[in-house]
Amino acid sequence: MKFMNVTAWQLLFLAIAISVISAVTSCAFTFYMDYRLLPMVYRDGAGTCVKVENFENGHAFNCNDVDVSLRRYRQPKKS
Repeated sequence: MKFMNVTAWQLLFLAIAISVISAVTSCAFTFYMDYRLLPMVYRDGAGTCVKVENFENGHAFNCNDVDVSLRRYRQPKKS
């Protein structure tokens, strides 16, 4: 078995690289989970609200709240 010596600069760079990778992964996962909890707003062909699906416990948004108190929401992908 062959061992390699690691300098202090290499160890420091590796520690910084690992911490940046883990921080980016953690932030991306948090943003994704927050996005998944946004209410889903269904609209008809004219663009008026038909239905609001709430995914987060305690939220009770409806069509009257869209663009008034509910400013961040998702819309289903059109197929």
